[in-house]
Amino acid sequence: IVDGSEQNLHYWYRLMKKSRLAAPITEAQIRLAQGFLRELEPEVSDLHALQERYNALFLPEDGVHWLH
Repeated sequence: IVDGSEQNLHYWYRLMKKSRLAAPITEAQIRLAQGFLRELEPEVSDLHALQERYNALFLPEDGVHWLH
């Protein structure tokens, strides 16, 4: 995530576009987010834990899919 290369920027830009966010996202916003993460220097394990908590919000509960 914190790699500042153009290739990495374009990878994350394409990934965010595929997520179909409610509002369009710009390359400038991706650059800002990458800069913020670079300053934080998050651990990979912390990022994986965050991803798991986020994904858990969308797991079916008693056969029902909740949209948050």
